Amino acid sequence: MQQVTESSYDQYPYPSVPLRWTHPDMLSTMSALFGLAAAPVNSCRVLEIGCSDGANIIPMAANLSDSHFTGIDLSAAHIQRGQAVSDELDLHNLILQHLDVMDVNDTFGEFDYIIAYGIFSWVPHEVQEKILQVCQRHLSPNGVAFISYNTYPGWHMRGVVRDMMLYHSSRYGDMKTRIEQSRAMLHFLASASPQVVGRLPENKAFCTILESEQQRLAKQSDSYLLHEMLEEYNEPIYFHQFMVRAAAHGLQYLSEAELTTMMPDMLPPEIVATIGQLSGDIVATEQYLDFVRNRMFRQTLLCRQEVRLERTLGRGTLCPLYLASAIIPVSEAPSIQSIEVEKFRLPSGTTVTSNNPLIKAAFLVLSQNWPFALSFNSLLSEARLHSHSNASLEADAQILEDTLLKSLAVELIELNQNPPRFCSTISGFPCANVMARLQARHEEQITNQRHELVNVDAVTRVLLTLLDGRHSHADLYTAMQEYSDNHSSDPAQAKEQISLSEMVESKLRDLARAALLVA
Repeated sequence: MQQVTESSYDQYPYPSVPLRWTHPDMLSTMSALFGLAAAPVNSCRVLEIGCSDGANIIPMAANLSDSHFTGIDLSAAHIQRGQAVSDELDLHNLILQHLDVMDVNDTFGEFDYIIAYGIFSWVPHEVQEKILQVCQRHLSPNGVAFISYNTYPGWHMRGVVRDMMLYHSSRYGDMKTRIEQSRAMLHFLASASPQVVGRLPENKAFCTILESEQQRLAKQSDSYLLHEMLEEYNEPIYFHQFMVRAAAHGLQYLSEAELTTMMPDMLPPEIVATIGQLSGDIVATEQYLDFVRNRMFRQTLLCRQEVRLERTLGRGTLCPLYLASAIIPVSEAPSIQSIEVEKFRLPSGTTVTSNNPLIKAAFLVLSQNWPFALSFNSLLSEARLHSHSNASLEADAQILEDTLLKSLAVELIELNQNPPRFCSTISGFPCANVMARLQARHEEQITNQRHELVNVDAVTRVLLTLLDGRHSHADLYTAMQEYSDNHSSDPAQAKEQISLSEMVESKLRDLARAALLVA
C-alpha cells in the first residue's frame, strides 16, 4: 500500500478553517458546565497540534491579544503560509513551528488548552500515544484537551468502502490518478450494487451504504478524499477504548465539545431508560449511545484525572452563562402575553411550541438579539417585562431555566461563559476586527467573532476593508461611491434601486448580524 506522505499535504492541502468548537470560549464553557474552572480566555495559553496554515489558531490570536498561542504542523508549506498571515497581522502572541509532534518536549511548558483536530485517527499508534502524552505532560492543572477522531461502530462500514478504494487505487503511482480512480471505482460499485440486489436481496443494506458514500464523497474536494479515505493510516477506535488509553496517561473524560451530542433526550424514553440500566458511568453511557446512534466521529474533551467534576445539570447551571439562539417565531405577530400556543423554528428546521407567556417572550427576545448573547438574568428580566409576568422572580427563573435546559437537546440555545466579543449596534465609526479586514482583501469567506466562516459578496468585502474605526458613515458613503463609479456594472449594485447610503447602512446591519463588528 502506498503511503500518503508529507508532500501530499503540500500538493493537496487539507482544508483549514476556523473550528468553533475548538475555541477557548467554547472549551471554557463546557468546562464550567461540569464544574471545572478552566483558564480565562483572555489570559490563557493554547497549543494546536496539526495547525495546518493557521486558519483556526490565527483568528484566535488576533482576537485574544492577551493570550498566547502556539501552533505546530508537519508541513513546512502550511507553516510558511500561516506565518505570512501572522506577520501581516503583526501578531506577537503567536508562534507557528514546522515541527513533528514527536519532537514536542518539556521546553514547551504548560498550556491551558490543547487542540488536536483531525490528527489522532490518521497517525500511527506511537504518534497517537505521543499526543496523549503531550496532554498529560503539558496540560495545566485545570487544562482542557480537545481531540477529534473517527469512531466505531459507525466507521466499520465506511472503512469497508475505504478498503475497496485503497485496493483499487494502490496500483497507480501519482496522487491525482489515485484520486480519480478512487472516485471512478466508488461510482462503479454504487451503480452496480442495485443490479446485484435483485439477485441477492440480502445485500440491500450494503447497496444503501455504497450509494450514500458515493453521494457524500462526490460533494467533497479531492483533498478531503485523499486525506480521509486514501491515507496509509485511518484507524477508528471505540470510545471506551479511547478512554482506556487516555486514562493510562492520567486523563479523564470531561465531555464532548458539542453538548447536544451527549444528550439522549431525543431518543424514545424506553431506549434512554435501558441505556441508564446498562451503563454504570459516563463512559459506558456514551459508549451505549454510540452503539444506538452508529456514531462515526467524536470531538472529545479531556482533563486531568484528579479534577473533580460535577455531572448534574440543574438549578443554577445557566445563571453564570450567556445565551444566544437563532430561533425565530413562525407567526409574523406572535401572541406573547396570552396562553395561545405559538410555534418557533430553528435553522435546522426543528420547531418548538409553547403557550407559556414567559417562555414565548424569552424565545422572542433571543430571536431579536441574535447573534448577540444575553446573560441569563438579562434574558429573564426582559422575558418577564415582555410577558407582563406577575409570578415571583424565583418561580420564573426556575421555569425558564428548566425549559432551556430541556431544549439543549434540540440545540435551541448556545451557551457561552464569556460575554460576546462583537457589537450588535453600529457606531458612528464602525469597526471590524483586523483579521476580517485582512481576509476581505483576498477571500470570499471571512472569519467572524463567533469563530465561524461567513460568506460575503464583493461589495461587502470592499466595505469591510474600510471598517477600521477611523471612517465615519459619510466617509464610507464617499469611498463606496468611488467604488461604485469604477464598478458600475457590478451586479451587486444593480440588484436594487436604492441610494448608496441606504445600501451601506443595510450592509453594516448585515455585518453586525453576522458578528463581524467590534467595539
